[in-house]
Amino acid sequence: MLDLSTWIDRWAAHSPDKTAINWNGGRLSYGALAKRIRRLAATLGAAPGDRIAYLGQNSPHLIELVFACARLGAIAVPLNWRLATDRSEPKPDADQS
Repeated sequence: MLDLSTWIDRWAAHSPDKTAINWNGGRLSYGALAKRIRRLAATLGAAPGDRIAYLGQNSPHLIELVFACARLGAIAVPLNWRLATDRSEPKPDADQS
């Protein structure tokens, strides 16, 4: 079965210098992306089925996390970074004073 991390590894072996990600003037090749994914997967310490939360903007870091989780069988859980603290906490009822 071909999972996400295997897909990146195949691209890295076939075309390591080909651009995998472009963002804000930055560039990451398939070879570099595969290396970063392997390194992140090794440091996460997650087991299959574990959930790994990510609170941040869309970036190459999120892509790396999704692929690293796939490599481990874990689940990446992106959280809404725009959710302000005051909106994430329960509000007391207005009738209670």
